[in-house]
Amino acid sequence: MSAPHLSDLLDTGAFPDFAALEPAPGRPVHVAGLAGSAPSALVAAQFRKRTGPLLYLAADAKDADSTADDLAAWLGDESVLRFPGLDLKPYEWRLPFGRVREARLEAFEALYRCAKTNRPVVLVTTAAAFLERFQSPRELHREIVALRPGDALDPSVFREAAAALGFREETVVQDIGDFSVRGEILDVYPFLANNPIRIVLDGDRVESIREFDIFSQRSIREVTEVSLLPQDECCYTDAEIEAGLLEHLDALGGEDAYQSELHRLTRKRDLAGIHWQKAFFKKLDHTLLDFLGSKAGAVRVVVGDSEGLARAVEKTWEAARTGYSSAREAGRLVNPPEELLLQAKELHRLLDAHPTVHIGRVAWEGPGSAVFSVEPQRRAGAGLGDAEPLIRGLAGEGLRIWLTCPNPAQAERLRKAAAPLGVEDVLEGNLASGFVDRTQGVAVLTDHQ
Repeated sequence: MSAPHLSDLLDTGAFPDFAALEPAPGRPVHVAGLAGSAPSALVAAQFRKRTGPLLYLAADAKDADSTADDLAAWLGDESVLRFPGLDLKPYEWRLPFGRVREARLEAFEALYRCAKTNRPVVLVTTAAAFLERFQSPRELHREIVALRPGDALDPSVFREAAAALGFREETVVQDIGDFSVRGEILDVYPFLANNPIRIVLDGDRVESIREFDIFSQRSIREVTEVSLLPQDECCYTDAEIEAGLLEHLDALGGEDAYQSELHRLTRKRDLAGIHWQKAFFKKLDHTLLDFLGSKAGAVRVVVGDSEGLARAVEKTWEAARTGYSSAREAGRLVNPPEELLLQAKELHRLLDAHPTVHIGRVAWEGPGSAVFSVEPQRRAGAGLGDAEPLIRGLAGEGLRIWLTCPNPAQAERLRKAAAPLGVEDVLEGNLASGFVDRTQGVAVLTDHQ
């Protein structure tokens, strides 16, 4: 029998008041009084009860990372997706770093697969990332090229498709983003692959697909399918770029400036700043919520810090207005902020259209609000002996107490030592901070505190 896990605590009904929160479109619920990792317990309880997609909206990256880690402990890594911001200042003239692009593409691919299989997930993101406008999920996912043995494939079609997805054609594949065409051997190194992929054709059919070692060129293993995603969210065809620039010829400053920008983007493939130009080339009329569910109101939202969200939105817009003015003064053709970002009033309308729980410091007694009495776990020395007074005190109040630790072997040792102290059980799982919830009569304590 497997050792008890933190996720098992959700099945015991330890957080009935969290699970019972019933927001609805136009009728949000405001929650106050939470502390420690209690917000992640609320999100996990909501997700587990509803079994539908949920979006956690954090004010900043620190909260997003901490909550995502906690949710992975409650729900498992497979149920939690992270969508980071671009890690760019508004109108900063460079591409996002590779790790950021990879994390965002990985999230888009996972959302695509979840949509195909109707598997619900929790998507964790920041205010800055959520404000971004996107092309439709259908259009973005249409750009994914999926290949299997037996599929018809012409090398010239592959070359055109790979280039449109942002891959660079090279004589030999040496780095992520490269592809090569050598007769009936097509090599490509996608962003999210552990190794480059070799597609061998037999005439106009795919004979085999294998991973291969980039140094020895030897095959590693055969794969049944490969999906080629855009190397960036802003992979546009030459025709799309040409049409978008032509439409704004006057703003560019004439034919010479148009030709120069066209050459930069299509021939040199210098895409610095492309994220601030993407509304020229694609219709940006969707949000991250559309990637979680197509039905209005189908996605539940938890705002991790209502007051922090308001500050983050204001800060993002202030930086965007300043960045836009600087970019225009530098003679750069960029979209105005309102074409790239949701405005505050749009954000509020969007949240109001979905069942939303707002976690904050202000709430009230009555419908649409819930006030909890939760305090963070205080540090109690370096071992269980030092924590004994705390644990006995909580048990004396009648609280049900669980301890958590990162691995099963440590859990077993703690279980034997903690049994005389009135602890319900020791669970495998790692939370950022323990918490004592007197409203629900529960204490979840971490071993590292």
